[in-house]
Amino acid sequence: MSKPVLPSVPKTIRDRKYRASGICPIRSIVLMLVLGLLIGAVIGAIGHYIGLVIPGLTKMIAKIFAYAGAAGKFVALIIIFAMIGLYPALIGFVIGFITYLLAEKSKCANSRITGIIGFLNASIGYAIFAIISIKTSGMMHTTSLIHETFFKSTPFWWIVLDALIFITTSIFISYTMVKATPFCEDCKQWYKQSFKGNFSINLAEPLIQTLESGLPQKFENITSLSTNELPHLNIEMLQCPSCKNSSLNIKIVWGEEVVDKGVKKTKKHAETWLETMVPSELGIHLEGEFTKKKMRKKNR
Repeated sequence: MSKPVLPSVPKTIRDRKYRASGICPIRSIVLMLVLGLLIGAVIGAIGHYIGLVIPGLTKMIAKIFAYAGAAGKFVALIIIFAMIGLYPALIGFVIGFITYLLAEKSKCANSRITGIIGFLNASIGYAIFAIISIKTSGMMHTTSLIHETFFKSTPFWWIVLDALIFITTSIFISYTMVKATPFCEDCKQWYKQSFKGNFSINLAEPLIQTLESGLPQKFENITSLSTNELPHLNIEMLQCPSCKNSSLNIKIVWGEEVVDKGVKKTKKHAETWLETMVPSELGIHLEGEFTKKKMRKKNR
């Protein structure tokens, strides 16, 4: 199945796409720095002690696979690298997510600032993580595993990689989560998801007409579909809780028949088709129409 052809989105609709102004009050920056650095340090310390279980797990894995010779050691090495790589990523994720929550609470809608603060919070977290490890065991416990199991000395590049995974994960989470959520500057409120669902692609034409004219209309012969029914339009609406202005994001999802090891499978593809802001009255109408169609599908 090839990608379905949808009507082009007029420039007037594309130009209404959400663009953050980058608002971030000084008090928000202070809050994210003071609390964020403190929480980052605490999480770094907790991360060290929780991570002490990793050496036992890696040694156990190494012993199990040692009986399989060189191939077993290779498999054990891959598993251990994955474990050690995922653990700092997990701690970095927690710090980045807390930075995002602080940004959300303090109404900071500037993803660049939150990304920088996510970097600072993770840096202090990793510093505490490393200092405790070095003072208690003489080396980073996540890297000493490789030293004890596979190498005569811990490679420096792995220590650098360990830190990069920790810190960049925090930056990515704190930056992208703020960037992905629209903020209503008039109401000082974050948009919340008001609708999510899938519909047949014949919704595209009347929806474009409605958005272009700004006049509410009922969508006839439009079918709500499940995730596995292809092709479909995946629709997500975010709404300001106060003024009810909406952000409309629509992806086209379709399937491609592929052969994998002699077995036919359907490979899904998804691509953003439309992103635009919708005024309150029209947004409420669209949400009502979408919800009605979705409920009708459930009641069948």
